[in-house]
Amino acid sequence: PMPPELAAFRRMVLATFRLNGALVEMADALSADLDLTSGLWAVLSSLSSGRQMTIAQSARRLGLRRQSVRRSVELLIARGLIETAPNPDHSRAPLLRLTESGAAAVAELDRREAGWWSRVAAASVLDADELNRGLDLIERLLPRIESA
Repeated sequence: PMPPELAAFRRMVLATFRLNGALVEMADALSADLDLTSGLWAVLSSLSSGRQMTIAQSARRLGLRRQSVRRSVELLIARGLIETAPNPDHSRAPLLRLTESGAAAVAELDRREAGWWSRVAAASVLDADELNRGLDLIERLLPRIESA
């Protein structure tokens, strides 16, 4: 017989895949008229709040492959939403940062996401403590899964 922890983990994995799919669909819908996708939104958001990072750092933060993030960065640079800056620690890995247009796009996406979340929250009984417990579990599991 399957250990109960493994059975619970398998159910959680399947639910996580469904959740990811639903979130990607939501993000694509909220960003489509801005000519963005969920993937581009994720890269933009990784640079929000004045953060500057390399492509490799952004990829690690998002849990994506560097080449995938590189393609997104090239598109975002071409659209004037991010720009590069010299990296004093690594001359061949420039830092990425939002342009004014990029910061405005992130602010608009944040506003849209907050409206979407208001509808989700109104239809459920989730509170911050419950969400934080779920996040705590994910943050404890991630390093174990990533290193396995």
